[in-house]
Amino acid sequence: MVTIIIPTFNSKKYIIQAVESVLDQTYKDIEVIVVDDGSTDGTCEKLEKYRDEIKYYYKENGGVASARNFGILKAKGDYICFLDADDIYEKDKLKEQVRFLQDNPQIDVVYNDIQVEDEKLNYINTLKSEGVYNDREDFLSMMLIRQIIPGPASIMFRRRCIEDGLKYNEEYTNAEDYDFTLRLAEKFNFAYIPKSLYVYRRHQNNLTNNHKKQFDNEIEIIKKIGIEKIKNIVWQSSFDELEKKQLFSKILIKIREWQKAKEVLIGILKYEKIAAVYFFLGNCYYFLQSYEEAKEYYENAIKLNPNMAEAYNNLGCALSSYNSTYAIDMFKKALNIRPGYMDAEININKVNEKNTDYKLTERELRKTLTMYK
Repeated sequence: MVTIIIPTFNSKKYIIQAVESVLDQTYKDIEVIVVDDGSTDGTCEKLEKYRDEIKYYYKENGGVASARNFGILKAKGDYICFLDADDIYEKDKLKEQVRFLQDNPQIDVVYNDIQVEDEKLNYINTLKSEGVYNDREDFLSMMLIRQIIPGPASIMFRRRCIEDGLKYNEEYTNAEDYDFTLRLAEKFNFAYIPKSLYVYRRHQNNLTNNHKKQFDNEIEIIKKIGIEKIKNIVWQSSFDELEKKQLFSKILIKIREWQKAKEVLIGILKYEKIAAVYFFLGNCYYFLQSYEEAKEYYENAIKLNPNMAEAYNNLGCALSSYNSTYAIDMFKKALNIRPGYMDAEININKVNEKNTDYKLTERELRKTLTMYK
């Protein structure tokens, strides 16, 4: 049996579509748990007609992490998954994931692509995995850099994953998914189904999520692991020595250890000239307020990879204090390479407004850009 946990808070507008997308699954051995996290908009009454088909629980508002934990405690299924109340499942989502786990007993957690649609369910784009990693240490190392799962709410995992008490950290109101999947990845094996099985509905309420708070919480989560443990994780991976050093430097940059990261990156350049290494060195110097050195490293990154939009954007940031015209040219080049690149769009507006709080891109751009507001 599969337990599907649907946390909801004032989602009356969408909850019926979410529930029906589960009840309409081609896989029928299911338990549907709706955790109402203190809704005041009539969500309870809206679900009344489904009471024979779902298990409905009302609790005081405590946030999505607490609602998911509540659902985990109530779950009876051999497999457990989630659905956000404003999203929907593709009809074969459960069948595909259960079949994969049954066919691959060594895998504990499975994830998939997600389809992004607007409020009326018109297609926007598809988010895919940021790489495919069959080795657990490889997967975990990459997760320390960024969330590589397109939609963490779309995962399915075996009951054994939570039998030792693993649950969401309720201290986090942002990045709780990142924290949960990262701790899963420390102990269990993930696999990827390259198929869209989950529909993420983008609307005004979730457009306003605090991206800065999300990123700040990610930094806090990684810092708690500790540099020595991080280094051990990376060096246990199957990547070659230079790749391990690059990974380690990126994680150091993420947790604001600029000087340590700079030393590792300079060491890499003794053996090989790599555009990404120049880019990240530029970031180190930028945050260490050595803007002339940052400019040189971004320029070197562009020489090696003329299509590196993030290097153009960051070069513009480094130039902006003394050559705003050239800076705008760099931001425009970044946008020409990656239309919809929000950092570059924001920076053009900041130059025009004479606002010096520029948006530096701290990591390599994703294959498919995620839009934030």
